[in-house]
Amino acid sequence: NPKKMASSPILTTSLPQKQLTTSSSSAAGFRLPPPEKLAVLLDKSESVDLVKQIHAAILRRNLFLHPYHPVLNLKLHRAYASHGKIHHSLSLIHQTIDPDLFLFSAAINTASTNGLRDQAFLLYFQLLSSETVPNEFTFSSILKSCSTQSVKAVHTHVLKFGLGLDPYVATGLVDVYARGGGDVVSAQKVFDRMPERSIIGALESGRWIHVFIKRSRIRVNVKVCTALIDMYSKCGSLEEAVSVFNDAPRKDVVAWNAMIAGYAVHGYSQDALRLFDEMQGTAGLQPTDITFVATLQACAHAGLVEEGVRMFESMGQERNITNSGIYVLLSNMYASVSDYEGVAKVRSLMKEKTIVKEPGVSAIEVDDRVHEFRAGDRNHLQSKEIYTMVRKMSERIKSCGYVPDTDAVLQDLEETEKEESLEVHSERLAIAYGLISTKPGSPLRIFKNLRVCSDCHTVTKLISKITGRKIVMRDRNRFHHFVDGSCSCGDFCGPCKRRTDQILSDWSKKGKAGIWSRSCTA
Repeated sequence: NPKKMASSPILTTSLPQKQLTTSSSSAAGFRLPPPEKLAVLLDKSESVDLVKQIHAAILRRNLFLHPYHPVLNLKLHRAYASHGKIHHSLSLIHQTIDPDLFLFSAAINTASTNGLRDQAFLLYFQLLSSETVPNEFTFSSILKSCSTQSVKAVHTHVLKFGLGLDPYVATGLVDVYARGGGDVVSAQKVFDRMPERSIIGALESGRWIHVFIKRSRIRVNVKVCTALIDMYSKCGSLEEAVSVFNDAPRKDVVAWNAMIAGYAVHGYSQDALRLFDEMQGTAGLQPTDITFVATLQACAHAGLVEEGVRMFESMGQERNITNSGIYVLLSNMYASVSDYEGVAKVRSLMKEKTIVKEPGVSAIEVDDRVHEFRAGDRNHLQSKEIYTMVRKMSERIKSCGYVPDTDAVLQDLEETEKEESLEVHSERLAIAYGLISTKPGSPLRIFKNLRVCSDCHTVTKLISKITGRKIVMRDRNRFHHFVDGSCSCGDFCGPCKRRTDQILSDWSKKGKAGIWSRSCTA
């Protein structure tokens, strides 16, 4: 009943003329913003008073009859919840005729997130009674309210609606089953059946293991602490890695190496160098070749050439350590500041010591066969088609504003030669082969033995955007999940992120989004 709803205390707030005008003021020449504008205002609302004002305006203008009303209702729900007005947020669903799946799921999520488990289940039962079919968001929301007893019933519903293999739902099931050590066997079964195990999922599983260790009063030794540090660092939670490291009762060189590598991979170069000094000074431990690799990586990320050279000399003269990756890191540092004379010296030293750089190899599995590629490789049976796709990729992304980052080429070559060198990096050949050999829209999974260069990282993000493909790439440092122009690694290299964002922004302004996916078999 619209009249009854309008008399509710939360809906009778007056509207300031400067922000919104209702039908009562329209006679004076003012008009209420269209529903689309109201939705934007709700998204940007900085106070609950403005949300109430918009809510009142919606009711006074009978916008609950407008085709856009379901969107407004969802925006209202989220706006109230974001300002901590949970009761107001959840009351919307009771005032809505035939609430849709999105409002139901959002309400269940709000109730679950705020610890209102009984209310979350009441909403879930109402959804089922309305003959609305739940989706993966519905289940990932209700699972937050499940106990180790109630999860079995929800799991049955998950299987009934065919969502047992959804990564988000499966992650929620693993979390509930494993919570407090309740049903580890069922958790393991669900985990083993997951077709795709996500990281931003691995982190939750890792946290659960950590909690299980604490609650079970398992004695934590240095090996367990090191594994936790490594897991938290690689899953993107540096803060938790640092917490484990600081609480570790005894730290050996492997634990210190894991923490230094964690700082390095997240771009905290100064912290990595500080820890390197503390390890030798305060802890009195001798660095290993792994320590030097991690610390030199930190120097390379920050362009700290002098510090890198100092460590390199210490490594050779005082520690008598030689691992080819360390020479490559030093060479990269020289190249990052365009010191090609320094690059040449390092390579000459490698030849003198007969140290061979590990060649870059990228692999992709298609139809149960693994296909390997090296930079400039033309040995594949479909080499002609692969290079045709490579050219198409280059043309498409260049038409959208992409300019090759030739700084990623560490040889002293002409600009044109550098661009040509970048185009045939091993990961690009593997991606090109994947695009011509798999169904449109299907994900690509690439494995590379070395770290992906900054230019290929940018290019892969752009390819994921214009082809609508998810591209998972595992390089020496981490997994990268490229989806719709973004990467799960968070672009620890700031310039790389800014560069891609600018290209995508210019691209969308030209109205070229989706052109490739519509006009090419990829």
